[in-house]
Amino acid sequence: QAPAEEEEAEEAPAEEAEAKEEDSNEDWEWQCPSGHRLEPLDCPRPMLCSSCGQHQPEGAPVLWSPKSSWVACQECIRMASDQPVEPILPAPADDEPTAACAAAAGPPSAPWA
Repeated sequence: QAPAEEEEAEEAPAEEAEAKEEDSNEDWEWQCPSGHRLEPLDCPRPMLCSSCGQHQPEGAPVLWSPKSSWVACQECIRMASDQPVEPILPAPADDEPTAACAAAAGPPSAPWA
């Protein structure tokens, strides 16, 4: 192969891997603790980060939920982006109680005699 063809052949796998990574990044979204979508926003006025409480000046880039008004500053976004993404767990069957429901129910009561 000619040198130019070899370079193109080497670049193709890297480009494919980058495209796959971009596709996998589209499978999730930033959310506030209540599960509402976070959207990019430049602070229209001074705001506080809902996570760390740091003052964000007007014009600072943040992620914001219009439903919950939750704000995430760039530092908190950076720290969160270093954490693994939690997988979405399948919903339990209708007749199968979740661990949270079982814990809320408490221990089984004694049968009546």
